[in-house]
Amino acid sequence: MSTGPMKLGEFPAFLDEPDADPACRGQNTDLFFSDKPTDIDAAKAICGDCPLRIRCRRWAIDQPTDKVYGVWGATSHADRKAIKRRKNSGRQLGVAA
Repeated sequence: MSTGPMKLGEFPAFLDEPDADPACRGQNTDLFFSDKPTDIDAAKAICGDCPLRIRCRRWAIDQPTDKVYGVWGATSHADRKAIKRRKNSGRQLGVAA
């Protein structure tokens, strides 16, 4: 098992499946791995209509928080940390406490 963040080139294998057509393919990858709010918003917008959005999101949420950086499935690193905090506290997403 590796330690530290994912290395460049490590990504979910399903993105390479023959029938996969991720919206991010061919896009500027810098947008997806930037700390700039405008870039993060742009990356999330690209993910917005992607047929793999939910699958990417689930994959990213299932990874250790310190291993996956960037926008995956229209969620930022901060978004996923918040989702995991809510899940760990027993609160359901989209349900007010």
